[in-house]
Amino acid sequence: GGLLGLLPDVDLLLSWGLGLGRYYHGSYTHSLLFAVAVGAGVSLLRREEQPRAIAGYIGAALSHGVLDALTKNQFGGAALLWPFSLTQYRLGLVPNYEFYPNPDVQGWGRILAEAAPYLVRELRVYLPVLVLAALIRYKYSQPQSSPHPTAPQLRPIGERR
Repeated sequence: GGLLGLLPDVDLLLSWGLGLGRYYHGSYTHSLLFAVAVGAGVSLLRREEQPRAIAGYIGAALSHGVLDALTKNQFGGAALLWPFSLTQYRLGLVPNYEFYPNPDVQGWGRILAEAAPYLVRELRVYLPVLVLAALIRYKYSQPQSSPHPTAPQLRPIGERR
């Protein structure tokens, strides 16, 4: 799920590789259609049949575009309705990062040095959430013991000993 949430930013790598510039960011990979296609594709690969799990995969892929749509910056936003609209929606609720590396001009060392503060900021937010989720999952994955192990076992009515 977490990787599906990061997947829409593959458009940054494509824009660098194809020389399309930073204005390409937030386009089709941030759309509802892309999220449905990726979520359904992952569900097929994992042979998932539960609607709740399929919706989870789609939601994880869509979360990135929705969160990018909350931004203020002119380079932020998301084309949520691509291919029907190229409009990059911005609700202007959250200031987004001023980090748009350009590998044609900057070396990778400089790009990584500029990215480090953003990584630290995101780790401060997401690491506690991940630890809490892991603790909850661990707690509920343990076999539950009976609160009264010596209590007599009840039998259905009419069953004989």
